[in-house]
Amino acid sequence: MNLVCALSDLARSDPTALALVLGERRMTRDELDAAVRTAAAGLARLGLGAGSVAAVVPAADRMLHAVLVLALARSGIAHLPLRAAETPGRAAALARAAGATMLIADRASAELPLPYVPADPDWLRRATPDAGPAIAEAADRPWIIAQSSGSTGRPKAIPVTHAMEIARSRRDRQAFQHHPGERFLTLIEAGFYNSTSAMVRCLTQGGTVVLDHAFRSLGDLIDTARRHAVRFLQMTPSHLFALVEVLPDGAPALPDLRVLRISSAALPRRMHDLARRRLADCVHLTYGTNEAGTLAVAGPDLLAREPATVGQPLDGIAFEVVDGEDRAVAAGQPGFVRVRGPGVMPAYLDDPEATWQHCRNGWFYPGDIATRSAEGLVQLKGRSDRVLNIGGVLTGAEEIEALLASHPCVAEAAVVPLPSERFDVVPAIAVVLRAPVPLSELAAQVRASLRGFPVAIVPVPALPRNPMGKTDYPALTRMVARLATGDQAEASSGNSDRSRS
Repeated sequence: MNLVCALSDLARSDPTALALVLGERRMTRDELDAAVRTAAAGLARLGLGAGSVAAVVPAADRMLHAVLVLALARSGIAHLPLRAAETPGRAAALARAAGATMLIADRASAELPLPYVPADPDWLRRATPDAGPAIAEAADRPWIIAQSSGSTGRPKAIPVTHAMEIARSRRDRQAFQHHPGERFLTLIEAGFYNSTSAMVRCLTQGGTVVLDHAFRSLGDLIDTARRHAVRFLQMTPSHLFALVEVLPDGAPALPDLRVLRISSAALPRRMHDLARRRLADCVHLTYGTNEAGTLAVAGPDLLAREPATVGQPLDGIAFEVVDGEDRAVAAGQPGFVRVRGPGVMPAYLDDPEATWQHCRNGWFYPGDIATRSAEGLVQLKGRSDRVLNIGGVLTGAEEIEALLASHPCVAEAAVVPLPSERFDVVPAIAVVLRAPVPLSELAAQVRASLRGFPVAIVPVPALPRNPMGKTDYPALTRMVARLATGDQAEASSGNSDRSRS
């Protein structure tokens, strides 16, 4: 078993079909298969064989990077993706934990004392049909060392085996089938698990991957999607927010899209409505994790009826909402999400503490709080590590964020706790404004839903983001603590608790 077996099968059955597009460059399925074979032979000459691990910084040539990723998988070699902007300490720690023996990148790194080789552009030249070693049997070997998003803490390393990826792909296809020859574009950067796995799934289902990514503007992105006749577009909520805020009302900018897949987080109702009007009326919202793959999907019809849901769990995954004693909660009651099934990670890499926190008795606990209706629809209520104890009342930070995000003058909102002598903690709400509004008005809106407890509204020019585009809450906490001590915060407590709230 190897996840790239399907690529060779497609190269034989439909050799001239288009596989990769980058600007004006094209690569057919047989050309891709030949390039991957050639690259696999090159990796073998470097001493990399099945079971080894290579640290990989994505090449500037995205077509060359795609070939390298597939060649590593074909050879049974796990690849550890590293961003060019990765902090040296984090990159070195990941490489040590993964057991990487080589760095493949456009340039050497002084911080990673590993033998270094660049990806070879000659791999893209057509090879002889018999070039390269046979496809490695690699069912239980990792093909990629993914990372958790790290939005509320330190990132963790996740070994995803070939068997796990194939199981995730089969489950994913219940909601997302790539049509033969249909063009796919993801806005998630190369090197992230969501981007790499999406590319492989598209290729193994017969689709065509558009690799263009050097967008000079949002208008350029729209032009690129139109020029390449993209029908399946993947992005994160932060991408979507940036797009819909600048696109005009009227006809959707990309009416020919069949699927607009939003990965990584839930959508406020306003953003969903703007996306349908301004971008494309085919929003599919997914709930999943790098540790488990796609767990639930809400399509356009369901979102139109139930905008707060992230959908129905997919078949093939056991999905439960439980209390602190692992007992199932009643329909509509909040509890902790836990999942198990094919494709779900059994343990983090070299991190027994994180494994103990999230992997117990065969279940994976992603750390999300949710409800599930009698019909089985899932609604996320927040992260278990983002529940605030406000005067003895437990309140999900995400619920406060959603409340403010519904205000017409607020573009984005994010909540972090600030210590309070009287109330234990108070929610400090960082807001990115799209129009002027009295902060006292926003504070009053939140206080009404918090039974009068205090809040602090802190205007910021932008929310700090991690590489996946999610809000970086540790960085935001530091930012808000600094700003809230000055005159930029509007505190509303009903009492003199301004210095703390």
